[in-house]
Amino acid sequence: MRNHEGTRQVVLVIGRNSGIGKGVAKKFLANTGNQVIITGTNLQKGMDAQGELRQISEHVKFHQMEV
Repeated sequence: MRNHEGTRQVVLVIGRNSGIGKGVAKKFLANTGNQVIITGTNLQKGMDAQGELRQISEHVKFHQMEV
């Protein structure tokens, strides 16, 4: 998915906050301007993933939820 210049996208990654889910979040964070929301059921793992992803970009937020 390409981010058109000047267009800010919001990306919602549902489910796991490790493995493939975290990899997808990293990919979208690499495109400057994207806002990424990651979700998961485990609060501590989600906050850890958010902290790790914030090393790439500050535009990431974790929401604890069961989908």
